[in-house]
Amino acid sequence: MKQLSIIILVFFGIILSVQQVKANALMKWEDVASMQIYRTSGGTRTFNENDGIEAFVIQKVIEWINTARPVKEKTELDDKKTPIAVIKIKMKNGDVAIVEPAYDCHVQNKTKFCTLADGDVILTRNNQKIRLKSVQLFDWLLVKWKHERTTPPQDTKEMMVNDILMLLLSPEIDAAVSNYYSKYYKETPMVYPYQIDIEKVERIDGFRTFHFLITLEITPVFGAHNPVGKDRLTFEIAPTIPGQVKLKKFEHLESYELPPHLQDLIKQKMTNSQTTATSQEVVPFLRPYINELSENTNVPVLLPSYWNAQNSKSKKTFVKVKAYENYYKIYFLITPYRNDPEVFPPPESSRIGELYGFVGSLTTSERPSDFVFYKKKDGAKLWIQPWIRSVIYAKRGSWSMLFDGDNGDEPYQQADNLFEAMKKTNWLKNKNIHEGTIAIHGTRRNADSEFVWQTDDGFVYHFHYKGPIKESVKIVDSLQIIH
Repeated sequence: MKQLSIIILVFFGIILSVQQVKANALMKWEDVASMQIYRTSGGTRTFNENDGIEAFVIQKVIEWINTARPVKEKTELDDKKTPIAVIKIKMKNGDVAIVEPAYDCHVQNKTKFCTLADGDVILTRNNQKIRLKSVQLFDWLLVKWKHERTTPPQDTKEMMVNDILMLLLSPEIDAAVSNYYSKYYKETPMVYPYQIDIEKVERIDGFRTFHFLITLEITPVFGAHNPVGKDRLTFEIAPTIPGQVKLKKFEHLESYELPPHLQDLIKQKMTNSQTTATSQEVVPFLRPYINELSENTNVPVLLPSYWNAQNSKSKKTFVKVKAYENYYKIYFLITPYRNDPEVFPPPESSRIGELYGFVGSLTTSERPSDFVFYKKKDGAKLWIQPWIRSVIYAKRGSWSMLFDGDNGDEPYQQADNLFEAMKKTNWLKNKNIHEGTIAIHGTRRNADSEFVWQTDDGFVYHFHYKGPIKESVKIVDSLQIIH
């Protein structure tokens, strides 16, 4: 008899669990036929899925239900109490779901008092009641449904031209979004026309010519109200371009967190780890070149906001800039103050560094097979060449490092200098670095330092500097994307 009771309890427990799972299952707005709301004090509205504007309202309400947080408080409603507002959601399969405000009740002197539970609603579905916390849905249920606009605004010629343009550009926008976000999500987010803003339009070759640049700011989403990020796209439009439209630049501006029910779409985490800066934060001698760089390359332009100029009363820093579609490069040189560098170009021997970025991938250096383990230091493992002992290979996290000194103990001092400087920057973890290599040659005070790294976005950056190791690390740490 005892075993039979246990079996019955387990059976009913399973049935109740299944019902609870059914009640908690996500609703799909595509399965909704109509949604009706009415108040006991008067007033009612119906939203139908076959009306484009009304369907948007249905999407919004279903999204609130799906993202609402379950509340553990008692969910039973007072049978004698009539809710002040009710949403009746009719599904295409004939099922009906009910949403109504939740009440908190207490008994005093044998009299029951009930008050609205601010921000809480009751969802009745599949004969199960669930109490949910959603301030947006609660406010909409009480008041805001009355103010939903379901009649389209007055159309204008400008609006129609804008919509036609967005329609024609949609394939190019969708391709750019798919190319970028496919690294992070299993599905491609959508870009609705009403989530595209025109930031800038330029006619390149003068009045009534047909060569244009158009810059858009877009917000890709999953579903109706789940943005994944914000991006800036620049297209070149001209009759001489195959297809007449070409993506000139894609800038990812912001990343947003997805709600819990969409987390399974994530392949790898997006971050906003790469800091950005304005032109005024860039070192002064590079500011005149910002427009030339940003307008002529698809590569996000990294520029330093710090540079301890190797200037003196007789010399100053000068740069040469090259920018192409998928590549940019900057040469840093020292030139005498008295010379105009445009008239008297400084020789190659005066070059003190270079910075360039390109579309591509990085193959990191492998540890030479004949190197033997030396020691651990500051979280890094070090190996040395056993015969010469003046070359060190090191590995820490995503960084591979090589130190090659001019004499016996120089590579050890190089490593100490680099580790001390990198530790102050938290090993450049504020940067978008997938993996990278560092190579140090010469002496620690007058070293040739090379930093090469690949970002999660598929870009590679290379910075070379002649000077103190600590200065090179400070400059790399100051590099920021310029908007």
